Amino acid sequence: VLCLERILRRTKLTLLGGITEWTALPPAELLDVEAAQQFIRCHQSYWVNLKHVQAIGSNHFTMDSGSGIPISRTYLQEAKQRFLHELIHI
Repeated sequence: VLCLERILRRTKLTLLGGITEWTALPPAELLDVEAAQQFIRCHQSYWVNLKHVQAIGSNHFTMDSGSGIPISRTYLQEAKQRFLHELIHI
């Protein structure tokens, strides 16, 4: 799973290869304890898998696929810290 996006009352899962799946479960129920370590909430509606983040910009993540995922001001500081921590531990 590359990222999760909450849209209204459904969660869109973006998988490798651009495949998307939908579920009614909220992200908190989809992410077990181990998976939660790999994911970070970066926006009110987005959670990204840090293993698939290539770069961080001033307000977005760039994923392996080249797509951009927004980072809101609320989550920006934590997103930067977690991204840099992930880089150190690769």
